[in-house]
Amino acid sequence: MESKELMDLLLQFKNLTIDLINNVETDRFDSLQILFNKRLDILVSIGKINHTVKEFMVLYDELEIKLYQDKLEHDIVSKRDFAKNELNKISKAVKASSQYNKKIYEGTRVLSKKV
Repeated sequence: MESKELMDLLLQFKNLTIDLINNVETDRFDSLQILFNKRLDILVSIGKINHTVKEFMVLYDELEIKLYQDKLEHDIVSKRDFAKNELNKISKAVKASSQYNKKIYEGTRVLSKKV
């Protein structure tokens, strides 16, 4: 019975991981937290049932969960790096624009009331 329960939980875990991969790939970040919380709940449930490490690893390997877990991790890191690069580009553009505007008005008096 516990082996069947473990299999069901690992299947749910795998399906949630696939959903996470799809959401990351299509930039649907709104639901990621909910999916990660569901995965955490499944991990807690797995910890509560009585099973051996060997049983767990056999099912884990059989369902190829590591493959999906690695893909999810890779996709998240790729999206993070892309976002970081885009933010750096924006920051550089803002700094350049700011410096350019300072040089234009440097040494000139705009709307001076002195006559």
